[in-house]
Amino acid sequence: MSGVGSILRDLGCEVQASPLWGELDARSLARLPVDLIVIDTGDSPEVGAYELLRLRKLTLLAETPALLGVSAGSLQRIDHAAGFADFVVTPAAMSGLASSYIL
Repeated sequence: MSGVGSILRDLGCEVQASPLWGELDARSLARLPVDLIVIDTGDSPEVGAYELLRLRKLTLLAETPALLGVSAGSLQRIDHAAGFADFVVTPAAMSGLASSYIL
């Protein structure tokens, strides 16, 4: 795990990571309340919008606040109507690595 997920884990958060479009472990999600979704897409903020739509189809995540992680060079491409509560700037582009984190 790298990027935002690693930072959150270092801060003491319980983090479940999955690749974009990957299957989520429903039992793990149901075990503890989900407080935050972080979708870390590096240079591809538009991918984050699609992933958030997919996650919102899960009843457990339908109302959970979500943050978008993007590189500084991608800030101008954020779709502010995509449903994210806010965004965080990742320290560097992640060279094709894209993950969603469920806390």
